[in-house]
Amino acid sequence: MRIGIWTLTKDRLDYTKRCSYALLKSGHGGVEHLFIDNGSQDGTVQWLDAQCGNNFHKIINNENKGISAGWRQAFFYFKAQGFMPEDMIIKMDNDCEIKTDGLINKLIKFNKLVGPGVIAVPRCTGVKGYDSIESELFPPFTFTRTDQVGGIFWPCRLFEMEWIIHSAIRHRDSMNCNLMRKMGYKVGFIDNLMVHHMDTTAGQGKKYPEYFADERPWYRY
Repeated sequence: MRIGIWTLTKDRLDYTKRCSYALLKSGHGGVEHLFIDNGSQDGTVQWLDAQCGNNFHKIINNENKGISAGWRQAFFYFKAQGFMPEDMIIKMDNDCEIKTDGLINKLIKFNKLVGPGVIAVPRCTGVKGYDSIESELFPPFTFTRTDQVGGIFWPCRLFEMEWIIHSAIRHRDSMNCNLMRKMGYKVGFIDNLMVHHMDTTAGQGKKYPEYFADERPWYRY
């Protein structure tokens, strides 16, 4: 199984560095990490230029195309790279910091145990919690089903990503979760895996309004 991770950036270079370094420390040399930059002006583009090579890739947009367009750009990038429908694609926001050692390998193991029909994300500190519906054991993992999960670390298979980009007009957490539940999926958290949200969405909206600005529907691109 190939693993592709995509991260959208719009300034906030300090977050992007922490996100990238934490992924490298978590351990999985085969991950292909794609950064999609939406017109950063704080040195992010120059930092990405210096990092690129091997499994580190970038797409540089001259304007802020918005979060929704990022889903579409990432999908077509990985498809062009020969990723197969069953390969795993992970949306990891640039303010997401992996805290569990070996998280990617453990995520792969969990998905092999549960099979298709589940969107399962790591537990996340730094954000509000969601009401639990039920828990299931997939030793050594515990999966807790909820109505919604946050989108800062969102793993799915390439064919599921295709459903999302063609079915959702705007890619907000609640909309994506509702879509997957309508497809018969369970949505929830893997309690044994942890990531950290460096800043709340509300806080980011105040400090970095340009990051969320111009979140146009994907079909305009």
